[in-house]
Order: sequence, then C-alpha cells, then structure tokens
Amino acid sequence: DDVGISVLIEIAGGGNQGVLALGNGTYEGVLSGNATLEIGATTGRGSAQNSYVNGNGGQIILSTRNQNFTGVVNVNLNSQLTFGNGNALVNASALNINGGSIYIQNSQTVPNAITVTGSEFVVSRDTGNDNVLFSGPVNLAPNGVGGTISLSVAGNGIGFSGVLSDGGTGIGSSNLIRTSPQNNNNLGSVVLRGMNTYHGTTSVVGGFLLAGTNVLPNQAGAFGISDTPITLSAIQSTNNAGQLGIAG
Repeated sequence: DDVGISVLIEIAGGGNQGVLALGNGTYEGVLSGNATLEIGATTGRGSAQNSYVNGNGGQIILSTRNQNFTGVVNVNLNSQLTFGNGNALVNASALNINGGSIYIQNSQTVPNAITVTGSEFVVSRDTGNDNVLFSGPVNLAPNGVGGTISLSVAGNGIGFSGVLSDGGTGIGSSNLIRTSPQNNNNLGSVVLRGMNTYHGTTSVVGGFLLAGTNVLPNQAGAFGISDTPITLSAIQSTNNAGQLGIAG
C-alpha cells in the first residue's frame, strides 16, 4: 500500500549500514499524502532513539517518482537520502538537512526547497560526466540565526541555481565554507549560479568553487551579499588545496 496521509513515518537503519529502496522500475508513488518523513529516526522520541547503532542511521533510496507526496522530509544525523530520480520528492513542501547527507544517482535536477538546520550540508554523486542541479532555494538560517555552514561536496558537476539565503545581517548572517567529505579525495566542482543573498563570508578549503554570476560588492550574486572578498582557508590536506574559478 502507499504510505498514507497526515502521518509520521520514521525510517532508520542499523549498525550493518542497511539500505532500503522505495520504488523500483515502473512502480511509482510509494510515498503519498501530507506526511512527515524522518530519514534516520531522531533521538529523544521513545524507542526511535534505539535505531542508531554505531552511529549509522542507514540509507534510503528513492528510485522513482512520488508526485503525490506533499509532506516534509527530514534527513537526520548520520543518515543518507539517495535520489535515484529527480522527481522523487518533486512536490514535497520541505527538505530539511538535519545532520544527514544527500546522494545523487545519474544526472538529476532536484527542485526542492532545502533548509540546513545543522552546520554541514553534505552532497555526493555518482562518478561520471553527468550534471546535478539543485534548482530550489537553500535556507542556511531557517531559525533566523546564522552561523558557519560547510558545503561539503564530492563529485564533479554539482550546481546550485536556487537562491542561498540566511537570516539577514547581524546574528542572521551565515558564512559558507566549501569543503569535501572526510576521507574523500573526489573533491569535484561546485557551481553557484543563483543570485544568492546570504550575508557572510565565502571560503574555499578544498575542491573547486565556481561563480556562475557576476560578483559585485554588496549585491546579490554567487557569493552572496558581502563586501568581504572570498578567502582560501587552511587546506584539508597537502595535495588538496581549495580553488576558485568562473563558470561560463
């Protein structure tokens, strides 16, 4: 049966790094309705906290379209949500990154609005020449209080065309640091193509960061609204320095 309407769905794996695929081949619409989907059960909610074993919340693969799902998806600590189809959550009202990570299979455009409630947004993808585009807005300070967000990316050809925003100036300001996941030498490239409005600094620690717009002081663009120039921070390893470029 399809997963139903106005309910809470909790999915978590065990210490053996379990993987669960929802949908396969021509079977679509496994998820439907206005549900809240928890990828990796959160701590402090009864027995759900026992879903974590050795720090692993499991991996969920959405292989097909779920066009009738209009709810909220929370990707929680140490869990991974894999998009096998760009329309896997096309009509979801929110995709919240709460300590978990996103993995993209093949060439996909992910249209969802994204909020980052932790200090890191981890994205990785299959190897190859396919392109991955996040076309929805990304809120770096959903609670109105900014901070330093690590955009941790592995894999080439990952772009963001939606607006990256924060909570405004002062305490709402967010800094963006381009890094790569630990123990992953596939640093890859990230292109920021949106007219971004975050107000903090932009730093490169590892991998390529490319500007896909004009970059002007105190005007919206790839590196947000700031009079502070982009910086190259302490590199992640001797051979993997951060690099900055311009995308055509």
